[in-house]
Amino acid sequence: MITIEHSHAEGTLVAGTARGDGTNLVIKAIGDGWRYSRHVGADGAWYLPRSRDRHPDRIRIERLPDALRLAGYEIEVRIDDEPRTPAEIEADRAAGVAGRVGRYTELADARHASGGGRLTHVRERREHIPLGQPVMGPRDANLRERLHRSEDSARAEIAAGDHWQQRARAAEGTQAYRRNPRVITRRVEGLEAEERRWRRALAKALNASGQAEDAGTDDALDQEWITRVRDEIRRLVCEIVYWRAELATMAACDEYHPWTRDHFQIDDEALVLQTWYPVLRVNAKSVTVSPLVLTGCGNLDGDGRDTWTDTVRYDKIYGRRRSGRVLRTPPPPDDATCTAYLAVPTFNAEFIGEVGGGGLCTKSPVTRLTIRHDGTACGCDGSCLMPEPDTVDQ
Repeated sequence: MITIEHSHAEGTLVAGTARGDGTNLVIKAIGDGWRYSRHVGADGAWYLPRSRDRHPDRIRIERLPDALRLAGYEIEVRIDDEPRTPAEIEADRAAGVAGRVGRYTELADARHASGGGRLTHVRERREHIPLGQPVMGPRDANLRERLHRSEDSARAEIAAGDHWQQRARAAEGTQAYRRNPRVITRRVEGLEAEERRWRRALAKALNASGQAEDAGTDDALDQEWITRVRDEIRRLVCEIVYWRAELATMAACDEYHPWTRDHFQIDDEALVLQTWYPVLRVNAKSVTVSPLVLTGCGNLDGDGRDTWTDTVRYDKIYGRRRSGRVLRTPPPPDDATCTAYLAVPTFNAEFIGEVGGGGLCTKSPVTRLTIRHDGTACGCDGSCLMPEPDTVDQ
């Protein structure tokens, strides 16, 4: 019995096939993109790529059983269309990455230990051969040849360990990149754009005129397609809510504060790709700057007007420079205050060392990097309320 089953956790799989039973010829002849992997399931299985945490592709799923039944195979189809929450998906992904990192690290350590031990043994054997001694007959030549082969094999094993170590670092880096707040911001915007496309398609199908969904539309519309559209919209909404909550958590923990149009004005400079670009216009989701390929130099005509500009999204900006003052993070709100003298240095050009007092500033790192602690002014153009020296906790 061959089973075709779909679930959001496992994707679409074909189980029950065996080598030499002829099912591979039928599956490949369909041309629907089915692939085989011995790492799927206990004994390997055919699967549809990119089918995990997606609604089932019923067209391809129904086409395969028809072809297999026509070839004389008994087929059973099971579909579980209950989606997982974004939190479960991310937890499963993180666990998978951790497992891969662990396996790759074990392979790297084993290769390095084995190859390093063999290389050390070869070097110890060679120490007994005097430097510059010529080959002393066939026996000596054979010994040296074996040492050369052992060294080559040991170095190849060490190189294999380096390969697995790089694989482990790549897996960790990919997961860290996925959790980068700037990447999450772009992901949310992409999900919102996709949601709008699905909603426009649904509105077009329902004539976008307030027509009731149950008012004679059963004959005119494909209800199965409408159900799929609604499922996609619900999935996208859940993902948007989840990732927006992640961004809110990062902001509450002062891990990341995004730049917005309120932080820029004309004649400011924005740090993009390690280069400062003059801000020519402030938009809702981006700033207009001089051409990026000219590294900040304007492309002016005879009248001194820019003939070519570029736009940079706020999530790609890493600093602002205004009147010689540099901010690497957005300034704190106007009501941000300090409750104690700062005992750590900041990175602002207007930083002035503290006089007397002690203790750490209780404000967030973002505030500490943008606020001025001289009792008169702040980098956020607000007021800095400094306590009197006798009120500072010693």
